[in-house]
Amino acid sequence: MPRQRLGIVFQDIKLLQSKTLEENIAFSLEILGKEDKEIKETTDYLLNLVKLENRKSLFPVQLSGGEQQRGAIARALASNPDLLVADEPTGNLDPDSSFQILDILKNINKSGTTVMVISHDKQIVDFMKTRVIRIENGKIVSDNKGDYNTIRKPKKVVTQIKTEDEKKVEDNKNKQEDTKPEEETKVSEDIKDLDKKVLKKLTKAKITNMDMILKLTEDDLKNMKINEEEQDILEDFVREYLNKSKKE
Repeated sequence: MPRQRLGIVFQDIKLLQSKTLEENIAFSLEILGKEDKEIKETTDYLLNLVKLENRKSLFPVQLSGGEQQRGAIARALASNPDLLVADEPTGNLDPDSSFQILDILKNINKSGTTVMVISHDKQIVDFMKTRVIRIENGKIVSDNKGDYNTIRKPKKVVTQIKTEDEKKVEDNKNKQEDTKPEEETKVSEDIKDLDKKVLKKLTKAKITNMDMILKLTEDDLKNMKINEEEQDILEDFVREYLNKSKKE
């Protein structure tokens, strides 16, 4: 992943003390070589996103800890990253400010950006109610959803070595399935460029447009037998669609 597609929110914030909040965000866009008009529009949008439009002319020392952290999030989003990494984003904040930050991160995630939060705080993990990966002594000991205390070991990837006869049987089975006549299902323009295998499974379940995809749950994906690799493909496609829609 190119560095420009990665946004980082540091534990110690790292806002430039000699620049106002607005200048901190604009500076990161200047480094990327953006035009003045785009810098102004993007900066205003991000300040509004983190609800700091009325604090833009203040220097970091004039902002509260929560405001500084929200400003750091806005700066990290300036490059429109695919992945936002937040290292202990609420470590030095009071509970109210902490939950404000978490709400902002959840909304950013809903808009299509992958958000990775690094934290030792159990309350934060339980509040986010999302995928939880626990690491102890440098090793992943649990990969669970939405709960700090539940330990669920990561799935092991099993490589199955098949005999030549088994391979031939499987190939013949796949060919037969591919040649079966299927009732043609029309899909909308917004998903016609989706990976063919994923699209085939979606259309089989009568999922024919992006609005229907956005409403899918994990149970729905399991019922359609969409595997982890295909889920990643689908998530990337949705993320790209949402980012494109946001720009338009």
